[in-house]
Amino acid sequence: RLNSSQDPTCQQRPWSLHLVTSESTHVRIFLASPGGLDEERELFRESIDKFNNEFGFEAGFTFVAVGWEQLPSGVGRPQGRINEKVRTADYMVAVIWDRWGTATSKDATFSSGTQEEIAVAIECLSDSHAPMRDIAIYFRAVNERQLADAGPQLGQVLQFKQDLEMSKQVLYNTFDKTNELEQLLARQLRSWHQNFSDKIPREIRIPHLPRSSADNTPDSTSDQAVIQQLARAQELESKGLVTEAEVAYATAIATDDRTSLIAYAKFLRRTGRLERALETNERILRLETLGDVDLTSAAVERSTVLANMAVIQRKQRKLEESRRCLEEAIKAARVRDDNEAQAAEAYAQDNLGLTLKQLGHVSAALSKHETALDLRQQLGDVLGVAKSRINIARILREQGELAKAREHLENAIATLEGSGDEIRTLANALSTLGEIALAESDPEGARQQFEMCLDLNDELGHSDGTAIACGQLADLHLSVDELEEARGYAERCLRINNKSGNLAGIDIALQKLKDIDSVEIC
Repeated sequence: RLNSSQDPTCQQRPWSLHLVTSESTHVRIFLASPGGLDEERELFRESIDKFNNEFGFEAGFTFVAVGWEQLPSGVGRPQGRINEKVRTADYMVAVIWDRWGTATSKDATFSSGTQEEIAVAIECLSDSHAPMRDIAIYFRAVNERQLADAGPQLGQVLQFKQDLEMSKQVLYNTFDKTNELEQLLARQLRSWHQNFSDKIPREIRIPHLPRSSADNTPDSTSDQAVIQQLARAQELESKGLVTEAEVAYATAIATDDRTSLIAYAKFLRRTGRLERALETNERILRLETLGDVDLTSAAVERSTVLANMAVIQRKQRKLEESRRCLEEAIKAARVRDDNEAQAAEAYAQDNLGLTLKQLGHVSAALSKHETALDLRQQLGDVLGVAKSRINIARILREQGELAKAREHLENAIATLEGSGDEIRTLANALSTLGEIALAESDPEGARQQFEMCLDLNDELGHSDGTAIACGQLADLHLSVDELEEARGYAERCLRINNKSGNLAGIDIALQKLKDIDSVEIC
């Protein structure tokens, strides 16, 4: 099986034609980056070497790193000669930090060499004769102080990141530490290896919209200014404007405002930056030891922070750590006896149920969800009651008690009005109703519920919910032998979990793809 780098006649026939030979397939990856990322460029090459040594050579499928470093001396515009290397590559990896770079010529259309290289790669994606199949873009995170006061170079990086968000066609990942980039690259290489097939040309257009993050930004660090900036950050996040939201959060947390830090930690968790989210939660806990903090009055805050840390640990498959953190969160909430503390305990109890279920302690998990339900009913917390009922319904469905599960779900749905967080909860209820329909041998009913669930999560930009719905639809299509549709949903499930760093979700998606492969082989 040959690619363009091995077969000089490939330009005379469609790229999708492959010849089966005894030779290995060598796949070229171009690395684009501005200056200041030498460590990341070296890590990229080490990741390729590691993949080839562990999988590639034995499988007869190896990746080859390509970059400007291999450009020999010669006549011609340097960037133009680099672009030719992009045009011969099968994939591109772009890594960007706080520098954008400079224009490559006086009359250049592009403001930096990296921008030009990405534009060439996008052009090649749509060309059926060019080998380019995919582009992976990684942003190294910038500290909050820089975000709150971005200069021209970082401003252009943030602009580009925002443009990618608005395009909704190019996924990117943000990493805080090089070991996270190493994990992202390893998953990306495995995915490209598993899905290497005939090229399907794709048209991608990235809009260029003006950044508005500087608009309406309070000049003061007063309490009122922090409140305004936090509200703005949450509004931007709800609209899917992640880059602008992060800038607003950076301003809101500048004075170590605890409420803003808790919200920011949740934002980091939702955007897949799990280690950074943990660090932010630990920063909040450390603030308790500074100054005169009344630990009794801070009990609810402590319980909430511990519970949020436990959710992250569960995503990282650190289940025992998650359980211990949640048990501590419950104890912290019980230091006080008021509605706020009761709500915090209910949240921790519900999450403890989710962690116990993953540990295999189903009866104990059900008991925790029922405790949370009782607490929330006492509080008159309509949304919380709905969430606990859904968690109970999921366990009952797995235990075969379908009628009881359906009753809990219908009660939950009846109380939801369909706005804000209630839409996300409604999507969770529909997801479980679809599973009940499957258990009742009603695939069409299940399809309707799963598709409505997917639409709601897409509308909200709720990545975890979208991934779950995609996984359910993959299972559904597989059950009726619609393999192409099943594979499409499973691959989307994998992409989303890769982006969010959800290790458990990645394992589930990979297993679904293996199940589909086994049916296709048969």
